[in-house]
Amino acid sequence: MTDENQGQVVVEAIIVSGLIAMQEQANKTAVYPKANGRVYTTMGLAGEAGEVANIVKKLMLRGDMKVEDIFADPQPILNLAESLAKEMGDLFWYWLQMCTEFGFNADKIAQLMFEKLADRQERGTLKGSGDNR
Repeated sequence: MTDENQGQVVVEAIIVSGLIAMQEQANKTAVYPKANGRVYTTMGLAGEAGEVANIVKKLMLRGDMKVEDIFADPQPILNLAESLAKEMGDLFWYWLQMCTEFGFNADKIAQLMFEKLADRQERGTLKGSGDNR
């Protein structure tokens, strides 16, 4: 393993371990009908993703605005940028709760994702389509 890869592994471990605490914190604020928790969190995640997409659309419709420039512009854009940040937080909360409802630890899901991407990177298949590339 190269020094660069070792650094990446350390960063990934920090991110993954932080997810355990975040999932626990999200569970403390979960107020919804538990009998339908899987459906509720899945639909909530989809709904929040739609809200994020809608804000990005509004930002892009403001002329030549680039998403990477949204935090550098005056007040109307900052309001949308703040909304975008909040909606992304809501999306993350639903993801954490969806992990809980389906019996997954968020850290394990993140680790699986990092392993999948590392494998694809090693094989030169990060670009492309399909789950099993």
